[in-house]
Amino acid sequence: CCPFLLTSVSLYYRNNQDSDCLTNNTMASSFGPFTFQLDILGAESITQDKDTFTVYNITVGLHESPQSWVVPRRYSEFHALHSCLSSKFPDHKFPTFPGKTLLPSRETVLIETRKFYLTSFLRDLASDPSIANCDEVHYFLNVKQHLYKPDRVYTVLMPLPDKDFDPTESAVPWKLCVLEGFRFVFATENGTVAAADQQLLHPDGMLM
Repeated sequence: CCPFLLTSVSLYYRNNQDSDCLTNNTMASSFGPFTFQLDILGAESITQDKDTFTVYNITVGLHESPQSWVVPRRYSEFHALHSCLSSKFPDHKFPTFPGKTLLPSRETVLIETRKFYLTSFLRDLASDPSIANCDEVHYFLNVKQHLYKPDRVYTVLMPLPDKDFDPTESAVPWKLCVLEGFRFVFATENGTVAAADQQLLHPDGMLM
């Protein structure tokens, strides 16, 4: 099992590919395949919630369309995709990645080294249509977000108890459905805002 949300997205597709209430089957059969032109425009430092990290800006172009866009991804996201695809396509030899750490004084060298290897990885997966058009890569490149315009939007209704519910049981399907363009609505017993189990909201309260 790949340690990434991409695995959950693949499972979501497989479990719902025959369900008219959750999946637009016309889109599933006609969306793509695409021939991608992938490159890394550059890297930049981002600060979020007092945490500073580097993102690599991927330029996504298509042979079939003049449209292009930029997707920022962290090195850890590239690494997770690499692991996931290596597991899904065991006969394909993907380019190796550099180590995760270097001395702080060599941060510029680290970023440039990673940029070189990540560019090689992107061009390699783009060269194989079966890999480039799998669900995980489309998700990683935000393909549907930029290219797919649904003719109708489905609404998913999730009933929740008024209190003490497990947040993971609602957060995961909510995230996946929103990413796929569905409208998500919560409903509670008495119309009040649902309250999750407070113990499960605390890291020490989660069973790992």
